Amino acid sequence: MFQLYKYKFKITTLISVTMKIIKEVMIGMIFIVFLNNAHASTSPRRIELSKFRAVNTYINAVVHGKLNNVKEVIDDEAFFNIQHGNKYNTVNKPEVLYALSWTENMEQKCKYSKSIVWEDGSMSILKLNMKYADFTRTDMITLQRAGAEWKITKVETSFK
Repeated sequence: MFQLYKYKFKITTLISVTMKIIKEVMIGMIFIVFLNNAHASTSPRRIELSKFRAVNTYINAVVHGKLNNVKEVIDDEAFFNIQHGNKYNTVNKPEVLYALSWTENMEQKCKYSKSIVWEDGSMSILKLNMKYADFTRTDMITLQRAGAEWKITKVETSFK
C-alpha cells in the first residue's frame, strides 16, 4: 500500500512540475507576441515602403539596367514626356518598357541623385538627376497611391 502511495505522489509531483513548465512557456510566448506587436506599431508603414520600392525600382531600371518589377511599379495609364532640345515626345508604358529592354543589364556611366519635390498622402513628385560627362538628364517622377500600392503615373524628362 505504501508503494502505491509513493508512485501516486511521484505522478502528482511530475504532473505539477509539468504544468508549471507549460504555464511558464505560455507566459513567455505571450510576452514575445506582445513585444512583437508593440514593435510593429513603430515600424514604417507598408505604403511608405511601397513608394520607396517604386522609386528605387525605376532608378534600377533607368540607371542600372535592372528591369526586375519595373512593369509592376509603372501604372498602365502612365505617360512619359521627353523633351530633347526643341523636340517633345510623349510615349506610353509599353513603349518605355520596350526602350528599357534595349538597355537591360547596362550600367549608365553617370552620377545620380534624387530629391523629393513635393508630397502628400496620396501623391509624390521626385526629381532624379543623372549627370553624365557632357549633359544632365532630369526626370520628374510623379507617383500616386493606387489602393495600398504606389505607382508611377507620369515622368517628365529633359536633357541639358
